[in-house]
Amino acid sequence: MNIQLSRTQWKIISLSSLGGALEFYDFIIFAIFAANIGAAFFPATNPFTATLSAFAAFAIGYLVRPIGGILFSHFGDRYGRKNVFIISMSIMASATFLMSITPNYHSWGITATIIFMLLRLGQGMAIGGEIPGAITFVKEHVNTCPGFACGIVFLFINAGIFLADLAYGVLNKVTTADYAWRIAFFIGGILAILSYFLRRTLHESQEFNQATQRYTVPLFALIRHQFKKVFLGFLIVACQATLISLLYLYVASFMKLHDYSIEQTAWISGINLAIFSLGCAFWGWVSDYIGAAKVMIWGILLSIPLTFWFYHAILTHQNVMLAYVILSCVCSTYTGSFSAYLASLFPVNVRFSGVAFTYNLGFAIFGGLTPFLATYLIKVFDHPLMPAYVFLCVSLLGIIGIIKSRH
Repeated sequence: MNIQLSRTQWKIISLSSLGGALEFYDFIIFAIFAANIGAAFFPATNPFTATLSAFAAFAIGYLVRPIGGILFSHFGDRYGRKNVFIISMSIMASATFLMSITPNYHSWGITATIIFMLLRLGQGMAIGGEIPGAITFVKEHVNTCPGFACGIVFLFINAGIFLADLAYGVLNKVTTADYAWRIAFFIGGILAILSYFLRRTLHESQEFNQATQRYTVPLFALIRHQFKKVFLGFLIVACQATLISLLYLYVASFMKLHDYSIEQTAWISGINLAIFSLGCAFWGWVSDYIGAAKVMIWGILLSIPLTFWFYHAILTHQNVMLAYVILSCVCSTYTGSFSAYLASLFPVNVRFSGVAFTYNLGFAIFGGLTPFLATYLIKVFDHPLMPAYVFLCVSLLGIIGIIKSRH
């Protein structure tokens, strides 16, 4: 099998990944500067209330992701991926840039808050079509090694976290002003605008151009003719969302509760995120040779006991880095393989809709609620390993989804 990528294919992969990278950049920047954003647009007598309001605005952006995914995938399956891909980036670029320069509440009053919220909604809508669009676009352009190509997409997407950390580190050294968050958003907006102009040079996939049938409402056709695959795809994404949420987003809060310093947590998390990201590309490449289903099943089966070891290591303060490194190497098998596999489940005329619907729904439910559920179960059962048990249960659902959908 030929896994040599041409310059054009590398260009497609990199430009397709930028939207997802900017999403993660926004995720970290918004969280870091939540207090400043809250003070600027949600003034309150209590700083905690202002910060909470900022996080509410952030959450609203994520809640509209499934709507954005449905909207953009509808036009992507009807009229082509390229134009929709350009439009979604233009909306995200405009929203991010305008958020950085919108006057604060003290200047424009409630009008400023409303404008900021509307821009956040627009940003969330665009993001809903970005990663599913990237998966679909890359899968159709790099048919010779889709696992490797989509694995690289997720490697690049995770680079958004490093970019955010870099921006925060530089800004923290240069200035401590309340407007530092505006500079960070301004940088994200400029990068998105550049990405928009670069994406205009992309071409529609040959696979889409050769497809003869077009549905008036692709989502309805998807549900009607591909419901089983939609459900199984949802289970597969649920496992991925839980993996990301419990092993890379929730971990920092869990470690803080068990007396780890900010420096320790940042160091441990940063190294393992890098290992995990590189592993996505490697295991995507492996999946092209031996099959994605096999890589995903074995990877998740090995990840289950390793997750228990990892959380136990955190609790005992012993071998945390070793456990996390091994777990990151193993669980990247799933992330590196699932996206190309997910795209292959659906025929080309409803592929964008299938990927967008299952991906956004899976992440909205399992990615968003898993940290809350894990924390709640720890309280109810008085058992600190409940996050690992949650991972076990959802992993079994993912395995069922893979086995039942194998083709």
